[in-house]
Amino acid sequence: MCIDVEVGDYGIRLSVVVLSVGPLRSPIVLPWTAIESCTRARLWWFFEALRITVQGWPEPILLGRFLWKYGDAYSHIIKRWQQAGVQGESK
Repeated sequence: MCIDVEVGDYGIRLSVVVLSVGPLRSPIVLPWTAIESCTRARLWWFFEALRITVQGWPEPILLGRFLWKYGDAYSHIIKRWQQAGVQGESK
């Protein structure tokens, strides 16, 4: 399964590609105002990830940086979050 990540003016949209077809399998939409922080993190010592902390979400969301074949999506997410004018932590 793959996670489809879409970045827009509204925020970040996450969906599981295999499961996102059908009425009961809605994507997760994270508005920029709900995102408390976007920071770079390590995953298993050698992978980089984007750690997104969301209001009311029990654990941070980690988006692995195996996205190099799609360009630097990770820096793009941080940049869009900062452009949204949301206060918080970013590194």
